[in-house]
Amino acid sequence: MNTVTVKIYEFDEESGTVIAGFASDTTPTANPDDNGRWAYQPAHMWPDANTSDEIMTELARCGIGMCDEINRNASYSSNTEKKAILAGLVNTSSTKNVSDITTSTDETDSEEV
Repeated sequence: MNTVTVKIYEFDEESGTVIAGFASDTTPTANPDDNGRWAYQPAHMWPDANTSDEIMTELARCGIGMCDEINRNASYSSNTEKKAILAGLVNTSSTKNVSDITTSTDETDSEEV
């Protein structure tokens, strides 16, 4: 990925939320309008970003990950097996023990006291 394009669609003054879209030179389309929209709260997420350029830079950093997500979604859309699995999860729920789904790199976390 060499470039990331950020487009701001909306700003909600009450919540401080901006709605942004992204595209890159690696996404299926270079037009952010084609790739979905996501909500960000710049004042809370980047309190030190005080100019429009600083905010757009922070959004572009987010865009790198979002463009990876866009690419994963594009390859997923042709995977009928995964679609069937997800469709089967509708109206189900699951509870997991946090200790079973996280790993600790601190040896003292796993020691019994």
